Amino acid sequence: LISAHILPSVFYLKDTLWTLNDAHIEYLQADTILHVHNFGMQSRSGKQFLRADGVVSAHKEDSIRIDFNDFDLHYFLQYVGLENAVSVKGMASGWASLYALFSQPMFEANVRVPDAQLNDMSLGYLTAQASLDRGTNHILIDADAVENNHTIAHVDGNVIPEEAYWELFIHADSANVQFINFWTEGMIENITGRAFGDVHVFGRKLD
Repeated sequence: LISAHILPSVFYLKDTLWTLNDAHIEYLQADTILHVHNFGMQSRSGKQFLRADGVVSAHKEDSIRIDFNDFDLHYFLQYVGLENAVSVKGMASGWASLYALFSQPMFEANVRVPDAQLNDMSLGYLTAQASLDRGTNHILIDADAVENNHTIAHVDGNVIPEEAYWELFIHADSANVQFINFWTEGMIENITGRAFGDVHVFGRKLD
């Protein structure tokens, strides 16, 4: 058993003062189980925070829940290997639950992003649910984009991170179509306008 007690602390990260909660972390080496109790860090303003509590193991029923507020989506996309498949920018808040991280990982997440951008084009207020399918290793996405209290797009589809492959079904109602340029660069450029109706986009980003 390896046990760590994190005392309330402060540290600087990118010129921002952060505080750490009183927390406990225990690792049962024989069973490969990590227990996280009350881990939390928050910026001095309190606007940004990250909290984690739960169990990390090889068992599919064990999970750790992470709550976060005002974190840059760019770093998350880099971590899960999506930056070459799709570009989503903005400051995200929400939660994620991670399961069986030491065997067949799976996650589910609920995220909201004010002033979101898809492939450098404004989406308005984005709410999204995402999950990793254990059987296919696809990330499943279900999202809505709202602009001026009007839903301009409903998006569902999937992404295969290791192949940088994406497939999205978009029901558009005055959605800005310039986001497509990210995927068609080098083949078709400067696509502009507003879209109404159903769009099916899929493939890989051209290098």
